[in-house]
Amino acid sequence: MHPAGEAYTLQDYLQWEGDWELIRGQPVAMVPSPSFEHQQVSAAIFRQLDESLDDCPHCQAVFEIDVEFAQDTVVRPDVLVICYQPEGERLTRTPDLIFEVISPRTTRRDEVVKSRCSGSPRSSVPSSAPSSSV
Repeated sequence: MHPAGEAYTLQDYLQWEGDWELIRGQPVAMVPSPSFEHQQVSAAIFRQLDESLDDCPHCQAVFEIDVEFAQDTVVRPDVLVICYQPEGERLTRTPDLIFEVISPRTTRRDEVVKSRCSGSPRSSVPSSAPSSSV
């Protein structure tokens, strides 16, 4: 175990059990399983993106996959779009578009902290948004 204040790396992250994100060397426990409403909104976003990208041979919608932005930063966005073929089990290149379904418990982390990790376009959708408006 690392002493307090020491930064963790991707190699540490790969050894952890449970659902974690690693943001600038700091472990962040993910909230318990997303709510039903959160899942409905995520699914609606994924479905619309997936259908919209049917004719694109390079792009695809993906959900709940680890994205390694750096040796000290690994996050798991709700839904994302990539326009490249991944090279392994996790994404190691920045997605082309990231969607986060936010809830009151995760708003600051999703809208502020995680958005600074990638530099890619990111859209935050409240989990209370009607799925037809997504």
